[in-house]
Amino acid sequence: MDKQEYNCDMLILGAGPAGLTAAIYGSRSNLRVLVCEEKFSGGEIAATEQLDNYPGFPEGINGMDFGRRLEQQALRFGAKIVSGSIVAVEFDGAWKKLVTTAGEYRSRTVIIATGIQPRNLNVPGEDRLRGRGIS
Repeated sequence: MDKQEYNCDMLILGAGPAGLTAAIYGSRSNLRVLVCEEKFSGGEIAATEQLDNYPGFPEGINGMDFGRRLEQQALRFGAKIVSGSIVAVEFDGAWKKLVTTAGEYRSRTVIIATGIQPRNLNVPGEDRLRGRGIS
């Protein structure tokens, strides 16, 4: 697949809850919004087996399903989501530039919503319990 070039009004790095919320608001304001995510929409919360403490889901929701819903809502309002690893950034000047494995993107506004990376404690059973409410 050929690399793409795209100019937008708002470039968002990360498709977790913060990044996709920004995409929803930007798109609803008629901005051309591009979200760049290395892995999958939903961010770290997508690895959660059952999300019980988020308003609006009284019975809880699976983390991956929650991430998909966020993505669907952002897409519904016109945001574009691309997958790729960041190779370089240039934030000097009026137009900011992001180079990824998928292409080059330019925007006047960049939101960095790259999220969290959980720490490993290296204790017995840690891998088995990940995403099950142990923190």
